[in-house]
Amino acid sequence: MGSEPISGKQEIIPAKMASIPPITKGNADWHNWRGTNFEGKSASTGIKTGWSDRLEKLWIVNYLCQDKSTASWSAPVIQGNRLIVPGRDKENDLVFCINADNGELIWTGSYKAESETSHGPGSRATPFINEDRVYTLESNKNNDLQLMKGILICIDNDKQPELMLSL
Repeated sequence: MGSEPISGKQEIIPAKMASIPPITKGNADWHNWRGTNFEGKSASTGIKTGWSDRLEKLWIVNYLCQDKSTASWSAPVIQGNRLIVPGRDKENDLVFCINADNGELIWTGSYKAESETSHGPGSRATPFINEDRVYTLESNKNNDLQLMKGILICIDNDKQPELMLSL
């Protein structure tokens, strides 16, 4: 694991939503690392710049990492009402799809992934949303070469992982 202890409240993964809402799109969509045009700039306007009256917390999740020895080092992405956030348990990388409107779990995916590196456990690849698909890259330690090899994971935005491609 990395050099710092992991702390904080950890809850069990909740049940998925009974009915899955249709996928929407929004002005603040951020489909990949560094944004829609890969330049680290948002096209959103009217963003609040004064914070003296604080923001209202709408919801919170405490289940992304399922053990004190697990972590996720990648960024979330969003498309409309779909917030895609990586997580981790002891043996698997996890991918959560959370309803951005209310914080309810829409779906979760998991795939076996070794994680013990000198940089600590957990996913480092920010997911990518393309239309109705989510892609993520699993880092898997190659013990012989001490390098990382990747497995590309494709997830239908309403289902479980459906395609795995070794790179």
